[in-house]
Amino acid sequence: MRGWDGIWDTSFGRARLIQHGARVHGFYECGGPSEIDGVVRVDRLEFRYREPNVSGTGHFQLAEDGRAFSGEWRPDGESKWSPWNGRRIEAQPGITWLVVFEAHWQRSFAEGEYAFGHMLRELFARSSGVRVRQRFFGDEASLDQWCRELLVLPEPAIVVIASHGVAEGLSVRGKVIDTKKVFDSLRYAANLKLLHFSSCLVGLGRERAPFPVSGYATSVDWGASALLEFTYLDLILNRGMDPATAAAKLPLLVRYAGDSAPRGSPYPAAGFRFFPARLAES
Repeated sequence: MRGWDGIWDTSFGRARLIQHGARVHGFYECGGPSEIDGVVRVDRLEFRYREPNVSGTGHFQLAEDGRAFSGEWRPDGESKWSPWNGRRIEAQPGITWLVVFEAHWQRSFAEGEYAFGHMLRELFARSSGVRVRQRFFGDEASLDQWCRELLVLPEPAIVVIASHGVAEGLSVRGKVIDTKKVFDSLRYAANLKLLHFSSCLVGLGRERAPFPVSGYATSVDWGASALLEFTYLDLILNRGMDPATAAAKLPLLVRYAGDSAPRGSPYPAAGFRFFPARLAES
């Protein structure tokens, strides 16, 4: 019999359940960020749920093959139970997601239409094993919402966050989003293979994340970063390299990627940085 850990397609959308022994914690979206916290008794999960506007209790019964559950839920203060069923979502073999979260670069009507994610989508359109998704964000709350979507994606994912940046974090509409908050939003995304900040000066290295992270220590040139990242992502998604190997190979292929550029280079040094995942605490 399989446990509860995994991604489920339920009566209220996708849910990510995480099991540690007899305890189960879960995430889903129902009018906003919602959570489940429960205890396993044999093959039955008894839990409390919390949504933005209501809380209550529920129980799920796991099918013998571990691929589905049937259950019920009831808001606090009410006696009527309602159905809550689900089936396990399995990852499709050979598929990797390239997910681009991008802030709008334009600050006025004087600027034309452009987006980094558009270029990445076209670059990888011919790659049968790559699925590209681009979503725009305008503040911390909308970025957090898209980050939560990663929790219910079963296949491996490479995430690129593209926006203006400052040393303290992402700069969006005059406000700064601390990278630590981004790490916190993604801490349960077990499928995340790399988070890359396609942003100038983003403060990296202050806190290690449970997944590999890369970015820049400089105000990197738009064209220089595009050429560099095309190579970097192609090494990972089309050449089969893991992010650490691709990051080590990058300065050999794109010579301005590091802290110095070849004599006469039209591109200044990009100050590319790579940080391995933080090891899990024992």
